[in-house]
Amino acid sequence: MLTILLPAASAIAAQAEEIPPMTEIRLIRKLGEYDQAKEYLNVLLEDKDTPDDIRAQVYNELITIVILTDGKDKARPIALKALEEIPNLEADHAHHPQEVFDLYEEIRKSKFGELNLTTDPPGCDVYLDGKHVGKTPLKSLHVLPGKHTIRFSRYEYKEETLEIEVTAGEESTHNVALISGSTLRDKRFGFEFGISNVSLKYGSGSDFAGVGEASSYSSVNRLSGGLFMQASLHDRLALQIGFRYAPMGNMAYYDMYSPNPSGKYECKMSYINMPILFKYYLSRNPGFVIIAGPEIGFLTSAKLSAENGSGSIDIKPELPAIELFLTIGLGLEKKVGDKISLMLNGYFTIGLSNLRNEQRYETIEFKPQEFRVSAGMMFH
Repeated sequence: MLTILLPAASAIAAQAEEIPPMTEIRLIRKLGEYDQAKEYLNVLLEDKDTPDDIRAQVYNELITIVILTDGKDKARPIALKALEEIPNLEADHAHHPQEVFDLYEEIRKSKFGELNLTTDPPGCDVYLDGKHVGKTPLKSLHVLPGKHTIRFSRYEYKEETLEIEVTAGEESTHNVALISGSTLRDKRFGFEFGISNVSLKYGSGSDFAGVGEASSYSSVNRLSGGLFMQASLHDRLALQIGFRYAPMGNMAYYDMYSPNPSGKYECKMSYINMPILFKYYLSRNPGFVIIAGPEIGFLTSAKLSAENGSGSIDIKPELPAIELFLTIGLGLEKKVGDKISLMLNGYFTIGLSNLRNEQRYETIEFKPQEFRVSAGMMFH
């Protein structure tokens, strides 16, 4: 018998990247190295990050090994667990014995119900209890007994929801007609908080708010955060609207006009922004997202605070009450449950209008800008 030297199970668990591909594990099983193959398969099953298509192959291999070594009765509990996780699991005649197919069929007939789903129009996305299971028409969809919610969705059609009760061993057919008309879908709510590195972009000229002449400046870090609502416009496009606290400003040296002393001052500007952001999903779970859109900012306060603590100057009356911003960003979203996603986003935001818009400052340009990294949570 050919002997293959492979890492021990403990080493596999510690270094998952050393686990060979499924084609090699299948070869190990076919060579009769059942214990070694089972070690790899069990590690892949215990890893929650193993993709669904790989998990299906893992179950097929593991059930095959148990049937060959211990018989079909011993494999039955594993097959039941596999079908509960992947109801439409199928084996491959090229790699698995007929006993695997027979076992799946026996369990489905006794433990599962069977659904046939069609829609008018066809090609609708089907979500079974919140999980996407394919597009219509769907035939022989195996479902565990009990009450289930099926949602049908298609772009430019209103969503339809079907509440059904499934009985083990029974087959049922359902046809659903969707009504034409665009609608916001997959509504979500969430929050995000982060740290913002903010500064004022200076153009030619240096007079600011009529209180002094600004020269060298540097950015400052501040906390920001907000709430939002998101809805899908298309399969990959979503609209996100919300409110957030947006700090702006910088640290700069000012040659102040009388009566304020010259020195280093921190410009503290606070906005309540209403972002209207479009999000394009490059992938799903994890979702890589491109973000872009305007933000309408409402100035709530603006002060120059002396670094030495000698006082502050209110400059809000000298600045526009409303500012228009442009935001672009990249994001990463990961579902951690049926109704919860975690978010990590990076943004760049810049003011589009000049804070000094009087005619006498027409050659001077002050534009707030912000680099922001934030984390948050979305509820589906």
